Amino acid sequence: MSPKINPTLSIIIPAFNEIKRIGKTLASIRAYVRDKRLACEVIVVDDGSTDGTSDFVEGLIADMPYLRVLRLPKNDGKGAAVKAGMLLAVGQQRLFMDADSSTDIREFDKLVPYVAQGFDVVVGSRRIEGAVIKTPQHMIREVLGGMFRTLTRALVPLGIYDTQNGFKLFSAQVAQEIFGALETKGWSFDIEALLLARNLNYCVKEVPIIWVNDNQSRLRWTHMIRMFLDILRLSQTAKQFLKFCLVGVLNTVVDFGIYYALTRGLWTFQDSILVYKALSYLVATVCSFMVNRYWTFAKMAPIHYGELLRFYATVGLGIFVNVGVQYVAVVIFSLHDLVGVLVAAAATAIWGFSFAKFFVFKE
Repeated sequence: MSPKINPTLSIIIPAFNEIKRIGKTLASIRAYVRDKRLACEVIVVDDGSTDGTSDFVEGLIADMPYLRVLRLPKNDGKGAAVKAGMLLAVGQQRLFMDADSSTDIREFDKLVPYVAQGFDVVVGSRRIEGAVIKTPQHMIREVLGGMFRTLTRALVPLGIYDTQNGFKLFSAQVAQEIFGALETKGWSFDIEALLLARNLNYCVKEVPIIWVNDNQSRLRWTHMIRMFLDILRLSQTAKQFLKFCLVGVLNTVVDFGIYYALTRGLWTFQDSILVYKALSYLVATVCSFMVNRYWTFAKMAPIHYGELLRFYATVGLGIFVNVGVQYVAVVIFSLHDLVGVLVAAAATAIWGFSFAKFFVFKE
């Protein structure tokens, strides 16, 4: 049931089996709303809980008439729950926060001034100067989190240091547009939401907050694997790398095809090994250059000869990289020769892609 008065703020709380933790969070919100005399709505989105979370929350509505419960038919993921809540909300500003209250609702006071300054999305952050982490995570979780942040910045550069903290504020129009287009259902939905904000040219501000770790976090290894796969799906760089590798396969096919034609079909060059190898290499590399330029990196500007020269230089140096890595893998680390070939191929692909992206075509 919709509130009778349009609220200034909608607070969305995704919840999956949160009966033991959500009571404290809602009590904090109730005290905050009372102290601030705030016109708001609180939407708890039950993501298919089996522990009675919805019934528990509904029992609090008498003391919190602005509280609503949205029951989802099955556990679909945190992203799906936040999306459902954001699209149901009617507040002029829309905040989502975690059910464990690791970021207290009073930190909202730090975010809201930036909306008045014209920012469309305001992100509560644990990772920038001024943030306070009262209770740190376990060392293993902290190391894994650091690796995830590094990977995210490399593959989906957003200019945000803390993409995963569950405390983000959106204006109503921006929330409708971003979450209406959101596809990620799991834990990495924040990354897609921020990516959509960047692609839509919305202004995003990262603000330091106070954060308290909850050791009962529901993030599991399976979630981390899914998050990694989501990053690959969202990353333009990962998509380009996949295309680059496919072009490498095409390059090999073209090279071998020309080699075969010159040695088996066109007898003119049968006894000129250096000539036919030079021709097959030249044509295959030009083919690789063209496909990478127009397909992998979608560069439509006129071709400069410097690009082709840089491409040939990169490919030539890649041969030394391949041989060098294979030598180190097999001779120094005593790996199986086939393993050495695979390691060298991977290193050469990463080398070639990095130089193609930042040196040859200079994105």
